[in-house]
Amino acid sequence: MTLCDANRRFCWIPAASAAIAAALILSQVSPASAQQKNRRQAVNPGQFISCAQTGQPLIRIPELVANEQEKVLHGTILLTDTAQRVDLGIGGGNCVPQFMRNFQGINAVLPAYPG
Repeated sequence: MTLCDANRRFCWIPAASAAIAAALILSQVSPASAQQKNRRQAVNPGQFISCAQTGQPLIRIPELVANEQEKVLHGTILLTDTAQRVDLGIGGGNCVPQFMRNFQGINAVLPAYPG
């Protein structure tokens, strides 16, 4: 015979205690603040740089190439943060520098095709 069988008015105490403990634990968890912020923040007009002109050839991206004798691709890729020109759609041909992650190939060569 359990406590709940003998006296039913105390059967809710263990379940309520577990629910209160779970609520207290979950209330301490905060949402990821980076996902909540507005990505389009105001930009200081002094930070504007000119955007790339239309009609220009695309930039040729360096490639890691295989050794012709060994027929094996060897290369090192470096992950860096650099300032890149970004068009935020604010008009007037104005872009802003934004730090972005990018990959750079060590000893990479430019492709043979034109940009």
